[in-house]
Amino acid sequence: MPARCLAVFLLLATLSFAASGPLRTQISPAIRTMVSNTTQQLSAKGDFLSITGAGGKDLTSIATWRSSNPGIATVNAGLVTSVASGTVAIYADAGPFHGSTTITVVPNLPVSSVAVTPANPSVPNGLTQQFTATATYSDNSTQDVTAAATWTSNTPSVATINSLGLARTHAQGPTTISASFTGAGNSSTSSSTTLTVVAPLLVSILVQPSNPNVVAGAGQSFTATGIYTDSSTQDITNTVAWSSSNTGIATIDSSGHAATLVQGETTISAMLNAVTGSTLLTVLPRPKVISMNVLLFPGASGDPHYGDIASVLYNNSTVTGATIAVEWSSADNGTGTYDWTYADTQIQPWVNAGKKANLVFWANADSSSSICNSAGQFGQNGTGNCAIPAYVWTALSSANYTQCTSQYGTQQIPNYFASAFQNNYRNFISAAVQRYGSNSHVGYIRFGLGHGGETLPVAGWNNTSTACGQAFVSTWGYTVSNWENYLQTMLNYEGSLNSPRQLMVGITPMGVPNTQVPDFIAPVAVPNHIGFGSQGLEHSDVTNYPNCTADWCNLFNQYTGQIPLELQTLGQSCPTGSSGCTTQQQQTGDLTELLPFAVSHHTTIFEIYFQDWLVAYDPNYPGNAQYGAGYQQALQNAVTGK
Repeated sequence: MPARCLAVFLLLATLSFAASGPLRTQISPAIRTMVSNTTQQLSAKGDFLSITGAGGKDLTSIATWRSSNPGIATVNAGLVTSVASGTVAIYADAGPFHGSTTITVVPNLPVSSVAVTPANPSVPNGLTQQFTATATYSDNSTQDVTAAATWTSNTPSVATINSLGLARTHAQGPTTISASFTGAGNSSTSSSTTLTVVAPLLVSILVQPSNPNVVAGAGQSFTATGIYTDSSTQDITNTVAWSSSNTGIATIDSSGHAATLVQGETTISAMLNAVTGSTLLTVLPRPKVISMNVLLFPGASGDPHYGDIASVLYNNSTVTGATIAVEWSSADNGTGTYDWTYADTQIQPWVNAGKKANLVFWANADSSSSICNSAGQFGQNGTGNCAIPAYVWTALSSANYTQCTSQYGTQQIPNYFASAFQNNYRNFISAAVQRYGSNSHVGYIRFGLGHGGETLPVAGWNNTSTACGQAFVSTWGYTVSNWENYLQTMLNYEGSLNSPRQLMVGITPMGVPNTQVPDFIAPVAVPNHIGFGSQGLEHSDVTNYPNCTADWCNLFNQYTGQIPLELQTLGQSCPTGSSGCTTQQQQTGDLTELLPFAVSHHTTIFEIYFQDWLVAYDPNYPGNAQYGAGYQQALQNAVTGK
């Protein structure tokens, strides 16, 4: 044979044997049983048909013969001698040719019966089932004759079975599996069982997309595909139980939609019937963009420079929008219908300018006016608290309100625990969310749960030397603990409304230490997707860090990236070196110091008094010439997170 042809032949032979191809050793006769203590001559023939077409070559004399268990049968030059009962494999090897056959050696006894196991199994489609045939002889001895039996399935479309008793399922339904066996003296017997092929089982779950990268704050929808024993697939996205291994990085709902919170990695898993599939979600940091808002309270229009807001701030690129305080009584007349004229009127100029409007609804007035003006058109004159509608005061009756004196003067303050307050205020909260929750011009909504937009009942609520403190503590039984319960109930209610617009809550110093209530509120707000913040940013936050007002510094560090984090200055600021600042302005401090400090501690929303915006941008406002450039630079830097 030429060298080139020989090389081709050897290559083909190697490839064929590696894949159990046509170059093989055929052992004949194809016996399956032998009676013990007998002999049987086997021959081996090499199959060259795929190469030469010249038929096979007898390899019996040159093959190497071996037995897998000489204790059952030996072999020499193809002559098999049976020794004892059992199953043995006989091999013939001749160079690159390999062949084998399996022989079951049976005792020299008639066979009485054969049993098929397992009996009447049910198997999910797509799986296999191994059957065993056990022969019983005339002396009551038994033997595994699986390899010697003849196996059949009467419904091959349901399942087929090979010569070694291995059934492969194809479709749901029953089929009869039979095993026939012939022992010594041609004694023959058979037995059968019913194999029922049932619905396929779930074997794995594919979660897609695979290992996605998502920017923090963005959503990501996942799908779950079930893969079954018969290789079929099914969308089971809405059937599986979804979970996130780190809910601080991302949460996931029952439909497979993940809400990403902060940078990091979390494993998203889908589980059904104890089968789990998963993928890795990587949350990337989001670009720093800070919302800069002009803070407006009822009565702001009385400022002599209020008219400059329109000309100076509406078209200012640094301004994101306005945060507008709105009293409850401006919309609620107690009939179950609401008049939103006042709020809409306050919002509209900012909408026209292409800005966002944020709403802070006051449950109690943050002023002591005894005459209700148009902002509190449905309030009750003479209370010093026009934010609560007149019908609510009537429903409360004198047993559930008291007179309190705070920094805002003397006001009538309600018992927040009374159902007449809570139920009516909840109705108002729900109506406000329905009205503005889907308004794309609204940035966020904050509901005051205590005095003004805050979460404190009123200053001096626990001073029992006053009528106010006696009412709250002695008559109504207020404690820090049950006030926390009230706040938790209200926040859970807000969360249940599933507002499309971001909801916010203020954190106010309260308790002993005075960080107690803020530290309680934050972990209640976050799972409800409610942002939080302090309306008391001041100079001491910088000098006393990390002991910030209402513990906002530590809370912002803990919850950064999970929800919006808001800061409002304690009051109008006082530029360093300025004379004539009020005590509150001096306590607030200088914006050029406060803003970069707050930005560096994860603030995402600022509410800045409109007077400070005018210092920065209005050439007619007092202090602009001296402090305007510095304030303007501080505000512009804050927008980009500097």
